[in-house]
Amino acid sequence: MMVNLTGRGPLMGSVDRFFMETAFTARIVVDTIRDNFVGYVPTDPQRHQALQAEFDVIAAENRPQLGQLLKIEAALVDLMPDDMVCARLWSVQDRFRRVVPATTLTAYAASSPDPGSAQWSEPRFVKNQYKSLLDVIHINYLMNIGREKSIKRAKFIVVIAMTALTIAFLIVAKFSSDLVAYLVFLFIIGLMGATMSICRRLQTVVSHDAMTEDPIFELTGLRSGWVGLMLSLFMGGVFALVMYAIVMAGSLDSLLTVPEVADSIIANEAVPDAPVIVADRSQQLVKTCSARKGDTICDMAKALHLADISSLFRLILFAFAAGFAERLVPDMLGRLSKQSS
Repeated sequence: MMVNLTGRGPLMGSVDRFFMETAFTARIVVDTIRDNFVGYVPTDPQRHQALQAEFDVIAAENRPQLGQLLKIEAALVDLMPDDMVCARLWSVQDRFRRVVPATTLTAYAASSPDPGSAQWSEPRFVKNQYKSLLDVIHINYLMNIGREKSIKRAKFIVVIAMTALTIAFLIVAKFSSDLVAYLVFLFIIGLMGATMSICRRLQTVVSHDAMTEDPIFELTGLRSGWVGLMLSLFMGGVFALVMYAIVMAGSLDSLLTVPEVADSIIANEAVPDAPVIVADRSQQLVKTCSARKGDTICDMAKALHLADISSLFRLILFAFAAGFAERLVPDMLGRLSKQSS
């Protein structure tokens, strides 16, 4: 029976059933294992027949369990004749080399006898090697699939949390003043930036094999790290508001011209001009918006005390960057504290 590596709840189980991801993989494995039952006389015909009956039941299921299929593949090794196992060992070794990470392959080569050793002509030794290689391959499959499901679950949680927070703050904004409503808008922009950043970081996790590091530790981190993801998401919105405060205080220009900030945060030439802030609404903005009464963009620029329309879009860009680049606002605050001291 396949171990539930991800602990799917009803909702995630429904999503998995909709996409049929693991079931599709298992269906391919069914076809690859079916050929292993034919073409030879088994060493134990009775056990071979019982195993084939078990395989037929699993293969007939709408969503066959991958773990059960891999278990059957490993059990077939004991039922194969010695000459067949010796003849097929190279294929499992080649599969092993393509599946496992380089560190595992190096460890295997160091622990195995030399290719010319007499042990490789002993059927019992070869059969044990065959089963050992299959065990490692199967563990690699299950751990990588478990990690993929955990990452999918984490992304799903982040998107749902971002949507829930957005709806909640939009409700608050509906019954608030214009300034509060537009600050909520900046907060939501920060949430979106943080969501993109989190999903991007989660995607980089699959760039390496799960067995490269300790897979249990990695799976545990992905499963139990949802609290940290929620905090990162919420901080993205908060950082967007802090960025607005930095802009309103007139500190952004001085921070972007500090060489250390330009090097450690973002290059000056890649930064759009800082939003222009004035104490009173400038004549330029009044003139631009005079013919656009009721325009939401103009109303937002006025409520946020920006000098012109373009400053609003630069502010939105900075709010998104504050949520996306998790260290951007903390680094800026660190520079400000140094300047103050």
